[in-house]
Amino acid sequence: MAEAHSNLIGFDILLKAPASGKTAHVGNIDKFKPPPENIVKCHRWLAAKGVTCHATDFGLACQAPAEQFESLFSTKVKRTSSTAGDPGWHCLSPPKAPPEIEAYVDQISIPAPPEFY
Repeated sequence: MAEAHSNLIGFDILLKAPASGKTAHVGNIDKFKPPPENIVKCHRWLAAKGVTCHATDFGLACQAPAEQFESLFSTKVKRTSSTAGDPGWHCLSPPKAPPEIEAYVDQISIPAPPEFY
């Protein structure tokens, strides 16, 4: 089972928000949430391309095979060592949002998996 998931990349997409460029604090955090309709638009587009997506307050948590990630985000990825705190994948060039959702996307990142003790 682990082998079937060995080429899957988990990644996050942070969407643009009305307060982008300002400093977030407890009193204004809601201004940093993107419009819900933008989350839905990006979710639908990515899901139609076969990406597994889950909406968050600030964007999407996604998963896709490495080849699909490379194709969608115009980059190449390389597997890295599996040490604690390491995302497991590294983009050889910064990922770029596809033109269809580019206006909504602020950042695409590959986070490190959680450490369980």
